[in-house]
Amino acid sequence: MPSLMAQRTFSVKSIMLQDKSFYLYRKEFPHAGNTWLTLYASSNENSISEHKLDEICACTNFFSTLWGYTLDMQNYNTVITLILKSSRVIGEKFLEASGVPFSKLSTILVVESEKDNLTDILRQIEGILKESERFYVKDIIDDRLVILSSIMVSQKDDGIIATEIEKCINEYEGALFFLESSKNLTSMRKIYSDFCANSAAMSKIFIHRKFRDMYDVIFSQEITNLAINRGNRNDQIKSIIEALKDDSNNLMETLAVYLIDCDSQLSTTAATLFLHRNTVTYRLNKIKQITNTDFTLMPATYDFYLAAALWRLNENS
Repeated sequence: MPSLMAQRTFSVKSIMLQDKSFYLYRKEFPHAGNTWLTLYASSNENSISEHKLDEICACTNFFSTLWGYTLDMQNYNTVITLILKSSRVIGEKFLEASGVPFSKLSTILVVESEKDNLTDILRQIEGILKESERFYVKDIIDDRLVILSSIMVSQKDDGIIATEIEKCINEYEGALFFLESSKNLTSMRKIYSDFCANSAAMSKIFIHRKFRDMYDVIFSQEITNLAINRGNRNDQIKSIIEALKDDSNNLMETLAVYLIDCDSQLSTTAATLFLHRNTVTYRLNKIKQITNTDFTLMPATYDFYLAAALWRLNENS
């Protein structure tokens, strides 16, 4: 429970409840310089020394540092922790007290990369946002760089900003980013939670793509469910994999690159696989022959897309 205090206080109170004695403790301690937190504790019969409470307070400070959560209530960046890891109500109150409308923070940008690269990526993105005079808050949570701003990709100027950010992230091998707008704090909290829950699956399915959005999150969740559930629909998708996976020409890999990575573009698929265009054409035709299906036509295309994604999820697990 954060509060701004002029000095630290400690109090203890003894009460009787059902013929048993209880001790209630209240201790305020500093965190991140300007913020004071209040620790509440209780014990049954045995008292807790102030020294022991000091150790508990020190542990709280230590672990909040390890977790990377910003708890400084004088810092705008605190709102990220409040929204994503704490309480929507507290986040709303913080924004109201700070005079910051949610519309200025309606877009969430999440960057995943090697920990040593996150600081450099943040510095470059901050330069882009400052140059465009865009308000933003940032923090590193769960080993991810999280930035809240108001980038609307559908708008021309904001689309340019998003493109610049993408160019920046593309400079770092293995780095990827997620960008999505939300209507309110509740929506943003769910967006981040769903992204984190499906991040590993997305990395296995979209192996040649650095950019993620909510469609990717929802699709990855569908594939995860497909992998663990049973039913006629699931069996139909898995039968495609069974028919193709043992072929010596790596038909599943070609299918996955063609549908998932290259938007069914033959030349792009050949370049990605370092193969001649004719070789890719031969493999795709063989897939049609084995399955007796023209997977280039809907709705068959979607089933084969699901099969390719499920194959990748299982292969990379």
